[in-house]
Formats: sequence, structure tokens, C-alpha cells
Amino acid sequence: NHFYPFDYKEVFSNNNFFDYNNEKRFAFEYLKNEEKIMTKESFDLLNSGKELYKFFYENIEKINLNKYKISLWDCGFWQIRKSLKEIKIGLDILDKIKLKREILRENIFKEVWRFIS
Repeated sequence: NHFYPFDYKEVFSNNNFFDYNNEKRFAFEYLKNEEKIMTKESFDLLNSGKELYKFFYENIEKINLNKYKISLWDCGFWQIRKSLKEIKIGLDILDKIKLKREILRENIFKEVWRFIS
């Protein structure tokens, strides 16, 4: 999953469920280099995502890994969201992400509208 946005060592919560050989993913490398130009809203959303991923790995033993085809450390947001919703944990973090995503979306729409007007 080249869109995995974090360094696994920052979010894995010392669990031993997955093998990790210090691999870095494209999205992580890109975002690390672009942090200086990210808006506050996008940075807030990214930080909330990091909070969610940490929470996910802290609770990995409660997750139905087979159902959501989670076999590698770099699982996607959809898998994390669906698996946490199923067991009804982390819902407050998911709500926060949804709110921050809506704020960012509105700001992007304003900029696009300004550009095309």
C-alpha cells in the first residue's frame, strides 16, 4: 500500500503482529517533504489519522484481521475504519476525522471555486 501515510514505527504501538523491515511508503515520504506547505486543516487531519492508526495497532488483537484481509502492516484507512466500526471502538476518533475531512473539503471547494470564477 504505497498510500500508507505514516512511518510504521510512529504508529505501531510495539505490537508484534506484522513483520516490518524499515520499509517506507510513497505517501509517507511525500508528506514528510511537503509538511512545510500543508495547510493547518490538512495537517490537523493527518494528525487525527495518526491518532487513529495508533489506536488501531493498540487494539489489533480485537480486530477480525481475516474478514478485512489485514495481513500486512500497511493496511488501508478503509480496512481500519470498517474493522473498528464493527467492534464499536475508536468511534470518537473516526468522528473527529470525519469532521476534519469536511472542514478540509470545504476549504478545497472554496479555493477551486475561487480559481474557476
